Amino acid sequence: MTLIAAEVCESFDPPLEPDVHRRNLVTRGIDLNGLVGREFMIGAVRCRGMRLCEPCAVLQGYASRPVLR
Repeated sequence: MTLIAAEVCESFDPPLEPDVHRRNLVTRGIDLNGLVGREFMIGAVRCRGMRLCEPCAVLQGYASRPVLR
């Protein structure tokens, strides 16, 4: 399962639509980087943050500024 912050989607110009960012869940007001290495709950489901998911070339194509390293 992959997550992306709504704030990140909204920072693109134009904002990323759900069919573009290719993530499973969109969050708001959560420090997703802070979840790496920790257990957390999404509803009744226990999850563990495993690693950061870096932006891909697909997202770069929609960005008005560089997002790839």
